[in-house]
Amino acid sequence: MQQFTPMEYLYIDVANQFGLDGINWDKRIEWVKSNIDKLEESSKKVKYKTRARYNKAVLALRKTQREEMVGHPMGLDATASGVALLSLLSGDYEGAKSCNLINTGNREDAYKAVTDHINTLLEANNKVTREDIKYCLMTYFYNSKATPLKVLGRKVEEYDPMAKKWRKYYIEDTPAYIAFIETLENKYPYVIKAQNLINSCYSENTLAHSFVMPDGHTVYLPSYVTESKRVKCTKLNSSFTYNAKTPQANLDQWRSLAAHVVHACDGYIVREVIRKMNKQGREVLTVHDEFMAHPCDIQALREIYVEVLSGIAKNNLLVDILEQITGDPIFFQKGCNNLHKLVLDSDYAIC
Repeated sequence: MQQFTPMEYLYIDVANQFGLDGINWDKRIEWVKSNIDKLEESSKKVKYKTRARYNKAVLALRKTQREEMVGHPMGLDATASGVALLSLLSGDYEGAKSCNLINTGNREDAYKAVTDHINTLLEANNKVTREDIKYCLMTYFYNSKATPLKVLGRKVEEYDPMAKKWRKYYIEDTPAYIAFIETLENKYPYVIKAQNLINSCYSENTLAHSFVMPDGHTVYLPSYVTESKRVKCTKLNSSFTYNAKTPQANLDQWRSLAAHVVHACDGYIVREVIRKMNKQGREVLTVHDEFMAHPCDIQALREIYVEVLSGIAKNNLLVDILEQITGDPIFFQKGCNNLHKLVLDSDYAIC
């Protein structure tokens, strides 16, 4: 893992807020140095929703240049965190590499890699964009077909004479959707195996699925059915709909289990990073998979983050979770057995 000074981390923060978080560390630092006298002027080129954070980063840099005290927290994000965590759990080497969990010498982009592969399978007039694939990939491994179909599938509209309105749905027979599925099977074979294994562990006869994470945190996932009730208020001469959730075994909720397992790991990572940082007397803020700390603490944060990820890759956490859910022995052969060692050298696990 590359080492940087607090000042260099401020350079990186400025570059990130400018929109350069997708390039290598050295190029981000180089961009700031080459534009050091016109950083304020460059604010006009930053997207409106991130402009305030860019200005704040520049202000912190200027204060540091004047040798003033700075309490500015900078943030680093995980890349494609859903796929990344499933890659850790399953030992998927290619998946881990595409999500920056294995050091390739570059800042990888999983969404672009999938997009580029899909486009090699499509005709020139049928290409897809990175933005299209980003939203498809983010939801697909959580068992959502709706977004990939809406983006890549074929739209069909039919008139429903009973309801007296048009209905629309999407079909999987387009070259783009077929290429999308083929690409995922090629690039993420063990992620898909893990996803299928998790799905198979959902029980249609239980009122709740639960398991305990390594730090003692209990995950409780109740099953329920939702019924819509129309409530009339005669005195107000009005009515409203109330959605009542009744505890009941519900097979229709099977899609949610994969997302819950990944999110449980996500929460575990956050808790462990906070615990380890606090143990060193350092503060850290988190928003989902973004970790924020003082520039003087960012190097420690990066090292602690990959240490926690390495622990997940080393232990058979996926099997442990699924055995708790089912109460039965589970076997899963990971794709890469030394991923925990490779992760420790990751340069862009959060970037």
